[in-house]
Amino acid sequence: MTEKSTIICEAVYSEDKSHRFIWKRVWDSKKPVLCVITLNPNSDNVFELDLTSMLVTNNTYRLGNYGGVIVVNLFSCITDRLRKDDFDEENSIAEENIKYIKKAAKEAESVVIAWGKSANSNKFIKDKVSAIMGELEQFKNKLCYITDCNGETGLHPLTPSVRKGWELVSIAEE
Repeated sequence: MTEKSTIICEAVYSEDKSHRFIWKRVWDSKKPVLCVITLNPNSDNVFELDLTSMLVTNNTYRLGNYGGVIVVNLFSCITDRLRKDDFDEENSIAEENIKYIKKAAKEAESVVIAWGKSANSNKFIKDKVSAIMGELEQFKNKLCYITDCNGETGLHPLTPSVRKGWELVSIAEE
């Protein structure tokens, strides 16, 4: 048996390609898309999958209700590890990033808060989370967390207990 499929891939970058604002994969345009907000991107091309991107794509597909995923980030700078300098994005870059986060949230059926618990211990991330959550207020009925079998919420896709499958819980229910 042969199975064929086409996945449409799209990414939007800054002019110098040091920031990625949106990364999207669609495998079934008849179904709604899921928006996932993680911490920051670490790939500067539309095809390459890091572990987080792979887990986000796989688990979105496994949920069964979605035909694609849009990944946006708290911080748009492309890096494999955020450093203090990365927290201070230029206003124009930060505004552009927020524009794409809101665009993705509007397009998606649900919006997954998937930046993990880093805001609990990092003031810069906590401040960014507050700002982004304020911008997402109009989408509060779409917001959800990844949860594990123990009911722990606010998990990052790399969390071992959710790598092979997600359950989503509405933030409003928490």
